Amino acid sequence: MTLYETLGVEPSATQTKIKMAYRRLVKKWHPDLNKSPEAGTEFQKIQHAYDVLGDPVRRAVYDRSGEDEDWKAPPPDPMQHRAAEVIRQSIETVIIGHRGSLPGNVNFITTLQSEIDAMISMIRANS
Repeated sequence: MTLYETLGVEPSATQTKIKMAYRRLVKKWHPDLNKSPEAGTEFQKIQHAYDVLGDPVRRAVYDRSGEDEDWKAPPPDPMQHRAAEVIRQSIETVIIGHRGSLPGNVNFITTLQSEIDAMISMIRANS
């Protein structure tokens, strides 16, 4: 049985239709609402199908391979992590340097923008 069949939708179903089918089936098979012995197993199948089909990246992998067992999230991009860290540090530097002034202050915003622009230039130069 395919994940689409588990949710009772066509492979061409929109994300909205997939979500609606999932919600309908959860109401029917959730073990707190359905006391039949197979409710837990059915609920797990439904949850897995929605986990895969509700995520556009995982769904695309499933559509290409017909499997989800080997799917792993792509590794984090080290440059994105570094950029986030530099932004955090820049904001902290600007805030600490403007103690006593209001964050709505034009000087504060201008300084913050300058720090962010400098950080972006640095990241571009290092990539």
